[in-house]
Amino acid sequence: MDERKKIESSKRGKMLFLSFSLTFAVFAMKLFMGEFSLLQMYVLSVVAFLITYAGLMWIVDFDLNKKSLLLYVPQGALFVCAEVLFWIIFFPLKFGRLSEVTLMFGILLCFFIATYAACLMVNIFAVSSVKQIPLVQVAKTTSNILSLFTIYLFAFSLYASEFFIGFLIIVLVAVFFIVVAQHYAHLGLANRTYARSVMIAVWCMSVSTIGVSFAGGKHEFLAFVPVVIMYVVGDIVERNEKQKHPLFSILLNILIGILVASANIFQW
Repeated sequence: MDERKKIESSKRGKMLFLSFSLTFAVFAMKLFMGEFSLLQMYVLSVVAFLITYAGLMWIVDFDLNKKSLLLYVPQGALFVCAEVLFWIIFFPLKFGRLSEVTLMFGILLCFFIATYAACLMVNIFAVSSVKQIPLVQVAKTTSNILSLFTIYLFAFSLYASEFFIGFLIIVLVAVFFIVVAQHYAHLGLANRTYARSVMIAVWCMSVSTIGVSFAGGKHEFLAFVPVVIMYVVGDIVERNEKQKHPLFSILLNILIGILVASANIFQW
């Protein structure tokens, strides 16, 4: 019992250290390095992904199976990657050089809390992959919330980068697929149900995103569209799995609604 408490205490310390280190690093980058080119922004976000990936493996003492290496750890690292990219792009875009100190530290506090939550989620999933623990549902809920935030942060950052529309959509669809596939893997769906649920969710998100991307608008609002679609479709998938309602009949109505809404946007 004492040994287990010691291990858990050690893990919590590592999670706090990694979360604080990443938070301090993004603050220091903005404080001492100033503005970044678009290429530098994306390179730094990839570096953040790699550092977080290694840090998450360190948190669980490198005791990882294949599922942890390919699913749980990448999911947490991808969220931090999105956080870092959003921080680098959003802060100078909105406020300039440290002109809003209070808001800046508020964002950093959120960054720290969200990063710690991602670390905790990965740790729970990693442990649950080898033995049953009561906190799995908490990790699933966290996965849902962080997945929605990952979509928003990436979507906002990509829109703000002002890429060519074709390239933008391709990258967004790839992000949608990765994030949705990662989260749905926690829902305990049968293989065929999992595959078609992922494809339907990505399809709905992609169609709606294409519609609003061509219509134009503020980045903040455009990035919300795929988030709302993912939340709605994900909720239907989970309800269908619990209550055994016909999945495709429900999702088809959503798809039709999205297509109609997109058509109206194009007309507008």
